[in-house]
Amino acid sequence: MCDSDSGEAKVALKNYIVTLRFKGMQKRVWFVGEDSPKCRARFAEACHALDAVGDRCSEWMEFITSAVAHFGNYGFSRIPR
Repeated sequence: MCDSDSGEAKVALKNYIVTLRFKGMQKRVWFVGEDSPKCRARFAEACHALDAVGDRCSEWMEFITSAVAHFGNYGFSRIPR
């Protein structure tokens, strides 16, 4: 699909949801990214690598902040909820 005004291709977006768990606390966090097999694979890879983020954190808010940055490094943007 193309934008008729600019000629640029439109990218389909998808919401990605992860439940972050750390030391007995949990929070659902929503991200947005492309709706493509490659992006879904990157999201799965980011989820798989999330334990290493938790290992470096000592506090809940530090973990949340680090986890959001971690997913950002994989190309996902947080959706505030």
